[in-house]
Amino acid sequence: MIPPVPKSTDNLKPAHHPPFAFMISRCIKPAAMVVLLAGLLPVSAQDHRAAMEDRAQKTYAAALAQARPKTQNIAFPWLALWHLRRGENEEGLRLVYELLDCTPPANQGHPFLSYGLAHLWLHYGHLYDEAHQQKWKDLVRARSTYSYNLDPFPNNYATTNLRMTGSVTWYLSNLGLKPDELPQGYAPADDPDRSKYLRRSIHRIARTGMPEFGSRPYGGLNALPLLCLADQTADKDLARRAAVVYEAYLATVSPTWLQGHWATATQRSYTDTMNQSTRGGINFLWTYFGGLPDDGSTNGMAGAAMAYRPPGYLTEIANRRNRPYEAVTRASWNKDDDPDIRIEPTGFLQTTWMEPTYAVYAQMTAPRTRLQELQIYGNGVMWVDPEPKVTSCLWVTVPTGGTGHTHGSPEIGAEYVHHERSLLFVAKLEEGEAFPWIKGNVPANRLAMIDDSAKDGRLYLAYHGVLIAITTPSPFNWNPDDPIQLDHVTKPKVRKPGDTTPVDGFYRITSGPLAVAIDTMPPADAKGSTPAERLAWFREKVRAKTRLTATDGSAEYRSLGGGVLQRTIGSSAVVNGSPVKVEEKPFLSNPWMSQPYQQDPEQPCTLTVSIDGRTHLYDLKDFTITHHDGPARPVGLTAKPAKGRVTLEWSAGPGEPESHAIYRAEGDGSFELIENTTATQWQDTKVTDGKRYRWQVTARNRGGESPPCLPVSATPGPDMPATPADLTTAEAESRIDLTWKPVEGATGYRIWRASGPDQEPVLLATVEKPAHRDENLKIGTSWWYAVEAVSAAGTGGRSKSVRAMARPPLLAAPQGLTWERGEKIIDGVAKPGVSIRWKPVTGAVRYNVRVANIKRGLYINRGAVRDDPTWFLTDELARGVAWIRVSAVNAAGEGEPTESALMPVEPVQKPN
Repeated sequence: MIPPVPKSTDNLKPAHHPPFAFMISRCIKPAAMVVLLAGLLPVSAQDHRAAMEDRAQKTYAAALAQARPKTQNIAFPWLALWHLRRGENEEGLRLVYELLDCTPPANQGHPFLSYGLAHLWLHYGHLYDEAHQQKWKDLVRARSTYSYNLDPFPNNYATTNLRMTGSVTWYLSNLGLKPDELPQGYAPADDPDRSKYLRRSIHRIARTGMPEFGSRPYGGLNALPLLCLADQTADKDLARRAAVVYEAYLATVSPTWLQGHWATATQRSYTDTMNQSTRGGINFLWTYFGGLPDDGSTNGMAGAAMAYRPPGYLTEIANRRNRPYEAVTRASWNKDDDPDIRIEPTGFLQTTWMEPTYAVYAQMTAPRTRLQELQIYGNGVMWVDPEPKVTSCLWVTVPTGGTGHTHGSPEIGAEYVHHERSLLFVAKLEEGEAFPWIKGNVPANRLAMIDDSAKDGRLYLAYHGVLIAITTPSPFNWNPDDPIQLDHVTKPKVRKPGDTTPVDGFYRITSGPLAVAIDTMPPADAKGSTPAERLAWFREKVRAKTRLTATDGSAEYRSLGGGVLQRTIGSSAVVNGSPVKVEEKPFLSNPWMSQPYQQDPEQPCTLTVSIDGRTHLYDLKDFTITHHDGPARPVGLTAKPAKGRVTLEWSAGPGEPESHAIYRAEGDGSFELIENTTATQWQDTKVTDGKRYRWQVTARNRGGESPPCLPVSATPGPDMPATPADLTTAEAESRIDLTWKPVEGATGYRIWRASGPDQEPVLLATVEKPAHRDENLKIGTSWWYAVEAVSAAGTGGRSKSVRAMARPPLLAAPQGLTWERGEKIIDGVAKPGVSIRWKPVTGAVRYNVRVANIKRGLYINRGAVRDDPTWFLTDELARGVAWIRVSAVNAAGEGEPTESALMPVEPVQKPN
């Protein structure tokens, strides 16, 4: 049995292995009433703990049944841990030995094995017999494929998840082995145990999201190394940070967990294998949060075996489906881990509209954003189906050639816009495109279908959890019996004669303006007693209320809900006439959570989680967690003075507040309660002109009252200046220029600056004209600005805050790209290829060299050059054909690339 859950931090003591409980008492401030990482006291009437342990047991049973003897199965370390944690040493060691016996040092097998084996060695290596102790040491010393996981960028271009996995493995190995038992001359001199890299990664994950950790097939396998870091006690500070960030990561996931689906745009979504079953690396979320009945899987075993269980409030959020809501995450990261520079790409916005039985999800990129990932399928619909093994994910994409990557080709030349139940997809393809079409899949388990595709370009589908309408600009031909397949597969799938089993099919839009609109409705909202009747009613509503117009690379869709969605390639998404400004969005927002976007680890940043009358604050600067009764505090309070009155406005924080309390103080006096309201705007008319006042607002619900928001002040009176409008910023190197519209009657302006949207602002300057330059700023640090107008009558209301960051301009594309064939000695072997050279770019700290198989293909970063602007492309890497782009990088990010150039590479001859 799993050890009992401690109810407080008073009696936590280390067990025979270093448990989470040992460091939990150092993870939370003394005022905390809930224990992190050991199964919190439930915050709702439902007890999730027993159900979670039942799912963990099912996951164990499934993983054990799937484990094939004498194979490098990634579940083996965690199956062994399951037994060793329970004192069943004989069975645990048998599994460890079986895995070590079939993993030769020359080929250390699956990259996700390494950190599990290192975790086991650190905690239980003293139990191994002498022969298997030596086998583990031989594995560590051999490096081999192990080095692919551990070598830092730019020595190899491992993906971010593998660098994290490998670095955790290396760190744990350093704790469990003597220096002479480790590979010599491997680690960087300034970071011998990789702890510096891990600290940087933890800071980045906490504030800007998990690159490649946001992955359906690998989500758990990539995030769980943080759990191993948290379970070591050699560096308690690092353990605490890893623990807090791991749980904060689960918090960001939980609002978009839909009964077995992770309903969000992710960096990797193997959509041709997606179904309602919790398959792939997200199975650990099923273990934590539940969903449709399932038997678990191998990939969820690590989460089941570790002692950690998420707090009840996250599980409750993951399962609360009593009303529709929007969940937003602003993903922003750089795949290249370069410690020399701070890069803040604008990234993209992950939006999900959650209904009780389905979700519409999409990603919206900002102009100039580059998505450096191979397998983004950015939009679709997921729904609940009572049969967990069937496909319940519909999507649409534009494939591109030049890659034979697993599970489909990546998107290129496509943009999205999403609003509530609807989304719009638009593409612009160039001449010579390998796959010049939009394509989408249609799961076979539909309850009803109306196929008007050849008539007017529309398709209507009824599933258990959702009604879906697909609209295109013109008719297209679709055969629902065509099985789904990958575009780059040369031998298409064919059905066997006589096979009438429904299969997931795909459709292609190959002509006319390339655009697709998807609209949805809950089946319960449609009239009719059968799926066919409800779908027919839904069809008439869609035909009457929706309209899609499109040109090449641009489209507009009037949705079933009345919203107008617009998108043009290269421009911002537009909803109801307003551009979606990704750079102004928070990192995280939904009914229970909020987190501002703040990349600078030196600045405060807090993830607020509030549900059922209690609020939990994850401090992502000090890595502590505190709690208070009641909802989260309100934010963005402003005061607009006028003669005989002051108008207050604010925004409600998460936690479903039932009312707001308004407090007022005269001058610098104490605050007194003056009003309770259910609105987020109120006018104070009991004020005296010419007297200065201050106000604060709190939120209340059944749990209690929140802390007050930041106070604001104003002086009512005749002819008070208006609140400045249209505050804008211009970002440059080491400075930010502010401008705003002049205010009639103003004699000057007061400029306020804060280090975060919820931080106390300080007076920066008083100026006479509606402009100011804030100089000598640290590049990469964000600031929030607001402005007040001043006149003889007093100070007017403060404007809404705007965020800005000092940064240099992006660099121009390198010039003078030349090349010549030759050879280069690599690892003692002369390899043929192409030597590429370009002119240096002033201000560049690095050059990225990207390679694609076709001109319009996906360009993957294959080189990072810091000094001499030259790079050697081997014929082996080019694989017979290669298009090259070179770009210069500075603190602002990656600049414009050169024009694509075709390299004179030679095909690599295969041995006879």
